Amino acid sequence: MENWKLRQATWKDKELLYEWRNDFASRSASFHQQEISMTEHESWLERKLSDSVSSIYILEINNEPVGQARLDRNSGVAHISYSIGGRFRGQGYGKLLLQLLEDEAAKESLVLVGQVKKDNVASQVIFQSLGYEERETEEFFEYRKTARNVLLKQTDVLRGGNPPHQ
Repeated sequence: MENWKLRQATWKDKELLYEWRNDFASRSASFHQQEISMTEHESWLERKLSDSVSSIYILEINNEPVGQARLDRNSGVAHISYSIGGRFRGQGYGKLLLQLLEDEAAKESLVLVGQVKKDNVASQVIFQSLGYEERETEEFFEYRKTARNVLLKQTDVLRGGNPPHQ
């Protein structure tokens, strides 16, 4: 059985977040595709960790980090950014991560917004499967949903409720 948790990122996660940020597939799916230096990353992470409107989370499966998500809040709206580590992709963890993120955002009654490049079909499918409203622009798809607490628990997997490998 898999145990999962969503925890706040800390400075100790800087190398892991840096690795995920510069991963080729992650950069390809990102709107900011250039590689960044460790110095740039450290400066960015320091700002984000001390910023009251940003939260970075790490999804752990059996105590192993598998992905990250960030919420950037502005006037009741939170923009989502997320990625799954390379060897964990295609296993349903992106969907699990967004479900757990939604639980966090529900505590503040936030409207969640995700922007997905048109060639990132995997993320489009995840947002669609979670009931986000989809709006197509010339450059990307935008997904929007008011966060609600889905109360995802470890026991949901045993009951077949929301297994991570859907």
